[in-house]
This record gives sequence, C-alpha cells and structure tokens, in this order.
Amino acid sequence: MSLGMLGLSIVLVIATIVAAAMSEQRGVTMSYVAIGPFAFGVAGTIVALVTRHHPNRTVAVGAPIGCGCLAWIVGFVLLFVFMVGIFPKL
Repeated sequence: MSLGMLGLSIVLVIATIVAAAMSEQRGVTMSYVAIGPFAFGVAGTIVALVTRHHPNRTVAVGAPIGCGCLAWIVGFVLLFVFMVGIFPKL
C-alpha cells in the first residue's frame, strides 16, 4: 500500500511541476493534492522496511498505515502553514 502511494506521489509531483509552470495558483493547488500521498508513501515505506520482520503481523501491517496517516496530516499542516504564512511574503 505504501509503495502504491509512493508511485502515485511521483505522478502527482510531476503533475504539480507542470501545473506550477502553467500558473502559480495551479501549482499551489496541486501541491495540496500531492502532499498527502507523498507523505504517506515516504513515511509508510520507511516504517514498512523497519517493521517487516516483526514477529507480530499486526505491528508489521498497522505501523506503516498508522505512520503514513500521521505523516499525511503533519505534511498537510506544514504545507498549509508554509503556503499561508511564508509563501506570500516571498
């Protein structure tokens, strides 16, 4: 699941670059769309690699999903703070 999100995030990052080249507002909008799968894919994949040999299968499956969801939320909040507070002043 996390590798699927990572693959989707690669496509969304490319789409964000294309949208940003077309218009600044489209780039900002696409970055809001792309941050979730990107954060989930990166965090979920890293945690999955660390916990894949854990004897408890619940931990091996649940930890990447939980950390991916948490990374999704944290990534969106950090992006929102950047786009609202810092980006307009640049």
